[in-house]
Amino acid sequence: MGDKLKVLLVSVDAKHFHKPLAVWQLKAFVDDKNRGKDFLIDILESNINEPIDELVRDICKVSPDILGFSCYIWNIETIKKVGNLVRQLLPSVKIILGGPEVSFEQNLANYPFADTIIKGAGEEALLDILTRVKKNEKLPTTIIGNSCNFPSYPTPITPDYLKSITADKIPADKKLFYYEATRGCPFSCAFCLSSASTGVLEKPLQVVKDDIQKLLASGATTIKFIDRTFNANKTRAIELLEFIATLNTSACFHFEMSPDLFCDKLFKTIAKLPKARVQFELGIQSTNPDTLKAVGRKTDGSKAIKNITKLVDLNTMHIHLGLVAGLPFETLDTFKQAVNAVYATKLHAIQLGFLKLLKGAKLNDIDYNAIFSPFAPYEVYKTATMSLDDFAELKRVDKIIDRFYNSGGFNATIEFAITKLFKNCAFDFFNLFAIYLQEKGIATNANLNIAYYALRQFLIESNGDISQIDHHIKLDCLSFDRGGLSLPKQIERLQDKELENHHRQVHHKNTFLTVEKFPQDKKTRLFIYNTKDPITNRFNPTII
Repeated sequence: MGDKLKVLLVSVDAKHFHKPLAVWQLKAFVDDKNRGKDFLIDILESNINEPIDELVRDICKVSPDILGFSCYIWNIETIKKVGNLVRQLLPSVKIILGGPEVSFEQNLANYPFADTIIKGAGEEALLDILTRVKKNEKLPTTIIGNSCNFPSYPTPITPDYLKSITADKIPADKKLFYYEATRGCPFSCAFCLSSASTGVLEKPLQVVKDDIQKLLASGATTIKFIDRTFNANKTRAIELLEFIATLNTSACFHFEMSPDLFCDKLFKTIAKLPKARVQFELGIQSTNPDTLKAVGRKTDGSKAIKNITKLVDLNTMHIHLGLVAGLPFETLDTFKQAVNAVYATKLHAIQLGFLKLLKGAKLNDIDYNAIFSPFAPYEVYKTATMSLDDFAELKRVDKIIDRFYNSGGFNATIEFAITKLFKNCAFDFFNLFAIYLQEKGIATNANLNIAYYALRQFLIESNGDISQIDHHIKLDCLSFDRGGLSLPKQIERLQDKELENHHRQVHHKNTFLTVEKFPQDKKTRLFIYNTKDPITNRFNPTII
């Protein structure tokens, strides 16, 4: 097989603009300190939306001696198809599988094309396998990769990694870059794979800071930390955020945070950050105490809600929150309460996730009559306390929330509707609106004009005051849609052309703006359509 074995590590990502991390971490470890002197490691980046035959051909062009796949719930079906084809086309290649989707696999017959599977951390285990192949030793069916000295591992942000950024057909400012500053989680939530491990391993902060600088110098504008709970170590989180605050960049850093673990100093640090420098994904999953206890989720619910409200009030970062349907003891009513509670914080995006019973998660050992798909991503369809119809209802609500609330294009009207017409019950509004659209045959993703019209008609039929409805829809449309071109024809435009001409002279004669009168509150608003607010995704009007 020559002096050096050719090794190809393949990443099959969920979307084309995602920059993979795991395969580069593996390559960096093997290449470091001359450990990989006997191996020539290449990386192949792909995604699940690319034709399978193209990926197979790209692999066969390299004709590697050893082929490795990084496996997750979103790509495992693709990898099975590719692996089976490659096995036939390259019968002598050694195929290695690793990653969370295969780390807890009990039935290895599901992967007949694979020679060996790494269970757990992959860096040292991969080097062990490569060394065995080089020595012509027989490979074990599985190898346990629990040995993990993550803090001392070399950074994946190597010269080869940086070179791959410039060689990519997608510009760096259009890609999402993943980064791992810590490995592991201090919690053991039964629905998460972190429940199968304990402890948190931290990469030295200076290495993290240096890596951030390298990514920014390469043109990265969105960097997502995959750390399970970034603020578990508050002192470390504060130091890194203070560093990020000093950077001369417009890049945005994404962190997963636990909303009940914020302290006063962390709040003060966040308050000093430049606007949109960070965005937070907050995990609550449930507000039902029985559910949280059953899954081992240690969350102070009231403190979490209070902290989310405080973060929103800072108005410096986009805040996304996730709830998970399908956990033990969760009912449609308790989930409804959770939606109402998180909506009341006025955060920017709410995602209703649907539980996946991941291999290796402790939740598999809890008997609550969950019926779930045997195929990836193993989504739950029914539990002892939630029916198939309950899940269908939540699916409808999720689509409405994503289209009408998370987009930022309807928020003034939604707040008016929930407050004035639905007794502050956000869930009822989302659910009844979903039913209305379904009955009228209107798609949730209909264009803006149809969406605004449908929302208007729904609120009128819900006994809303037409003048108030039209006021809020016009405010939303002009704040979200450039020039308000999607405003339904039933709502009258009251442009002040004279003031528009005046403000064009004040700002710039080619500035795209409009001045609109709002009779309902007797105010005139100036809308300048340069850039949307990065937090709300809206054009903020000025009252003149």
